[in-house]
Amino acid sequence: MRRIFWVFATLSWMLSSAAFAQLTLSDNILYFEKDEKYKTLHVRNLSHYKTFNVKSLALEVVSPGDPKGELKEVKNLFTAPGHFNIEPRSEVPIKIFFQREESMPMQGVYRLRFIPHIEPYAAKEGEPYIAVVTGAGALIFVEPDKKAPKLSWEREGNVITILNEGNVNVEVLRRDICHSKKEDLCHFISGKRLYPNGSYQFVLPEEFQTEEIEIHLMTNLKKQRVMVPVETWGLDS
Repeated sequence: MRRIFWVFATLSWMLSSAAFAQLTLSDNILYFEKDEKYKTLHVRNLSHYKTFNVKSLALEVVSPGDPKGELKEVKNLFTAPGHFNIEPRSEVPIKIFFQREESMPMQGVYRLRFIPHIEPYAAKEGEPYIAVVTGAGALIFVEPDKKAPKLSWEREGNVITILNEGNVNVEVLRRDICHSKKEDLCHFISGKRLYPNGSYQFVLPEEFQTEEIEIHLMTNLKKQRVMVPVETWGLDS
């Protein structure tokens, strides 16, 4: 117990001398429709006393949904301005542009990062100091030429597999699934964002083998409910 308290007290003392740069965004997820030229979001500085110089960085998500997927810096997604100063407790409107140069059969996935910079602090000799600088980021989807969402599922008893066979992402929403006759028997589904060709499998308690299961989804910012019958194989939703 004494050792745990010492670690906690030390961290609290160190962090009390930290300088925090807290950036937030008005939107964390954006969808670019085919004919949209730009989107606007607001970058906010929550600091009470620090002004930050912020730089944006655009990255394409290669093979989205793959744990080993890479991020590649791109030039066809960019912001105006690309560099800007943001005063304490203020916000700056930023325009995001995407240059669509060729056909897109599949939805594009990008990450846009806003990276703050602060001048180095000249700490006095022996003075403890930690500078913690936190940025903000947005997930950006660029819609394909023709959206074709398609979802299917497979079920074996209490094992359900959701399959995304379309060309846009679908999010399986987290929720509790409760038994129709045993109200105190529930199972929590953690949810998952399914990119094209992605799948999500979850196992319910055995008591749910004869239960229809209601799944909540989000497609293009629209909520949808689908029922998975007791026995079905690969039926489109």
